[in-house]
Amino acid sequence: MCYNKPMVKERVFQTIKKHDLIQQGAQVIVGISGGPDSVCLLHILSRLVPELQLKLSAVHVNHGLRGAAADEDEKRTAAFCDSLGIPCRIFRVDAGACAKEQGLTVEEAGRRLRYDAFEAVRKELGDARIAVAHNADDQAETVLMRILRGTGISGLGGMEYLRQDGVIRPLLDISRKEIEDYCREHALDPCMDQSNESTDYTRNRIRLELLPYIRENFNVNINDTLARLAAIAREESSWVDSLAEKHLAENEGLLLAPLRELSPVLRKRVLLLALKRAGLEQDVAAVHLDAAEKMVMEGTVSKQIEFPHGYVLKMGYERVEIICGTPGGELPQGGKRSHPGVPLDRGAQPLRPCGTPPLDRGGSIVMKRVSREEYVGFLSTSSTASGPPSPQGEGSKKPFCPCGTKAFISVDHVEEAALTVRTRRPGDFIRPFGMKGRKSLQNYFVDRKVPRELRDRLPLLCFGQEVLWIPGLGMNEICRITDATENILSLEYFE
Repeated sequence: MCYNKPMVKERVFQTIKKHDLIQQGAQVIVGISGGPDSVCLLHILSRLVPELQLKLSAVHVNHGLRGAAADEDEKRTAAFCDSLGIPCRIFRVDAGACAKEQGLTVEEAGRRLRYDAFEAVRKELGDARIAVAHNADDQAETVLMRILRGTGISGLGGMEYLRQDGVIRPLLDISRKEIEDYCREHALDPCMDQSNESTDYTRNRIRLELLPYIRENFNVNINDTLARLAAIAREESSWVDSLAEKHLAENEGLLLAPLRELSPVLRKRVLLLALKRAGLEQDVAAVHLDAAEKMVMEGTVSKQIEFPHGYVLKMGYERVEIICGTPGGELPQGGKRSHPGVPLDRGAQPLRPCGTPPLDRGGSIVMKRVSREEYVGFLSTSSTASGPPSPQGEGSKKPFCPCGTKAFISVDHVEEAALTVRTRRPGDFIRPFGMKGRKSLQNYFVDRKVPRELRDRLPLLCFGQEVLWIPGLGMNEICRITDATENILSLEYFE
C-alpha cells in the first residue's frame, strides 16, 4: 500500500533522528508482546540495523493471565525473534498475584513487572535504551484520558518520545492502521489479544467508544488534533521543566523555604519533577498537585498527601519528603515483604551463595547463610564489632558493623532469592536503622552528608527498591537481628 507521506520505516527513522532516540551503535532492548505494534517495531528496528549499527535484544513478559493463549503468544514471539536473528529473553510472572498483594490494578501490576524485566536485562547488558511500541492512537487515547481526569499542561503533553530513564517510543508518529497495514505488507503474523476488545477498562472504552463517537459527530481528525495539542503542551512544558530543574539543582531537594518563594505554577512543577525522579512517572492529576501545593503553603509537620501508586508527600520541619510505596511503610499482613518487580525466572544481578558479579566501581558483595551459633561465635571472637559481643536482642540499637564492610542481617522479612546488588535508581528508599518509617535514599544521602559525586557509585544491597545495606554507611531497620530472628546472612564487601 502506498501513502502520500513517506513509508512507515522511513518515518520511524525520521522520528528516531528528530528526537535523538538512538545513537549510532547503541544497544536497544525492545519490549515485545507479540501484538501488531511490538512486532512492527522490532521488524522495523531490525531493518535499521545496517544504518544505525544497532545491537538489538527483545524481552517478552508472560503475565500469567490468559493461560494457554499467553503460552502460545510466548512461543510465537520467541519464534518471530529467532526468525530475525534477535535474542529474546522470556519472563514468566504472576501479574494477578502481584496486583492482589500490592493493591494495584492488574494493568498497573503488569506494567510494573514488564519494566522490571526490561531493567533486569538492561542491568545485564549495560547501557541500553528500552524501546516500547506505543503509537499515535495510543497517544491520542492517553491525552484524552488525562483530560477526562483533570490534568495540567504536563499531562497534556502525553507520552514522551524519550523518557528520562531511557525508555523510547519510536512509533509515536505512526497510526495503528499504518502498523496493521505494515504487518500485512511484510507477511508478519502478530498475535491478537482479545482482552483489547473488552470494554471493562477505561482506555479500551475511550478507544472503542468515545473516540469513534467524537470522530463521527465532531472531528474526523481528532487523533491529529490531540497530537498537535500534545506537541504544543510539551514545548511549553519543557520551558517550565527547565526552571524546575534549576530550582532542584540549586536547593538539594524539596526545602520548604525556597519552595514557598516560587510562583504556584513553578512550585507545582518542582513537586511533579521530584516525584518523577522518585519513580512516579504517570497518573498524577491536577487535583493531586493542588493538594500538595496547599500542603506546602499551609500544612504543618507530619501533614501528608497521597499520590497514585502508593507515593506520599510528607511535610517535615525543613523539607518535603517523598515516600515511595505503601503509605506508612507497614509490612503486609503475614510479615513477608513481596516485591512486584522481580521476574519469577531471574532478577537483576542476584546475590549468589559465593558472591555477586562485579559492581560498576569494581567491588562485589559476598553472601553466606549462617546459623545463630555461628553469628554469636563470630561476635564473641571479633574485635571489630560495633557493639558488645552478644546477640542483638530487641533492645539493641547497634547491628554488627553496620557502617563497615562486613555485616550480619536478618532476612526474615524479605525474599532472599530476590536480593540484588547495584547502584542507586530513582525511587529507592531505606528504613534507617534505629528509626521508624522510611526515607528516600536521596534524602538519606543528604542527611548523612554523602558527597554528590559518590552517590551514584556506592554499592547497595537491595530488595526491589528497598535498600537493605550500604557498606560503609548503614543498614535497614528490617534487617535487625533479634532474639526471634530465624534467617541470618553474613555479608562482606570487597573493593
